[in-house]
Amino acid sequence: MSQVEGLFTPVPPEIFDAILHEIDQPSDVLSLALTCHSLSQFLIPNVLEFRSLSAPIWHATLWDHLARHPEHSRHLRVLRISEDDFRVPRSLAVPSPSRGCDLGDDSVAFRHIFQSLRWMRCLRTLQWDLSQSVPPPPEKELTPVSEGRVCGLLTDLQIIDLHVGPYHCTGWMAESKLFQFENITKFRFVTKSLTIPHNSPLEDFLLQSRHLETLELSFLTNHATFMGRSFDNFLSCARWPNLKDLSLTGATCSTTILSTFFRRHPSIHSLRVLECYSTPLPWAEIEPGMFPCLRVFEGGGDAICALAAAKAPLEQLVNLHVGADRARLGEALQSLSSTLRRIKLAPHRRGVRDKERDTASWIHGLVPNGTVELANGNCWTPYA
Repeated sequence: MSQVEGLFTPVPPEIFDAILHEIDQPSDVLSLALTCHSLSQFLIPNVLEFRSLSAPIWHATLWDHLARHPEHSRHLRVLRISEDDFRVPRSLAVPSPSRGCDLGDDSVAFRHIFQSLRWMRCLRTLQWDLSQSVPPPPEKELTPVSEGRVCGLLTDLQIIDLHVGPYHCTGWMAESKLFQFENITKFRFVTKSLTIPHNSPLEDFLLQSRHLETLELSFLTNHATFMGRSFDNFLSCARWPNLKDLSLTGATCSTTILSTFFRRHPSIHSLRVLECYSTPLPWAEIEPGMFPCLRVFEGGGDAICALAAAKAPLEQLVNLHVGADRARLGEALQSLSSTLRRIKLAPHRRGVRDKERDTASWIHGLVPNGTVELANGNCWTPYA
């Protein structure tokens, strides 16, 4: 039976139900709800409160409800599984802030999440913050309840995988029949693991997502021998004609692969690169004309010098750190001064406030038309 069966509307219930699925913005749903008391009593608790949800994995009440009530799950547009954010319908009980759940409870919650995902045909954003290893779900729970992929409208996928264990959710996600990755435009993957193999489902997934506009890959580790995660295999094949924002942390690749990749992606507007000290990226091979659209950059001094030599039209430098080779960096900043309009300094150690202001004054002399922003967010002025 349709969820709107029995609701007084001037159109048949199945048509009204189809109209609801075409309304994406919560503000539009609210406007419809406020047209009369009957619609308000129905739409707010059954549709609007299920458009965007955020809860930790141990909120068993929510996941059990979504698994048992597909009429609510299918209205979901944004789902965040996170310890840091909490947003659930008022009709569901709010658990205690203290965790108090054992692994068995989490295993049940995982199963309920997989079951509810099978109903989320209109899901646009999925963010999953993993604090522990997630074993692959049973095959039957990775299969849609009807023909076709379930999350075919998914455009934003974020996985924060901070556990170090044998399982990686990108594996079962890429191999499942639930997700359609061809429409992904934003992908964020953060991990501390050192065990992701080459030719992994992560790389296969990225090559499937040909409409990517935003890509962040962060490999975070304090491991002393970590030499960076080489992306030679898939960067040599990657073709994302719409790529605008790229962020890489702890990644490395060979000389020719990097320059060829940038040459194939002239659409990049924002670039953030945090390199491994032991294996820096080969910026020396960057050529003029490779970055015709680049406006925002965050990274090391060698990269800034290379971008200046390549005549990139940079307008913003974020978290700029002035190292020992100040003269070389100064030449690069002066070369970029015709387009640079904002330079934000990286945070300094305590007790070096005067040094930060001296650095800001030095940069202002090289880039007189740019605004120099201190680490605390204030803009530097020569009179302060």
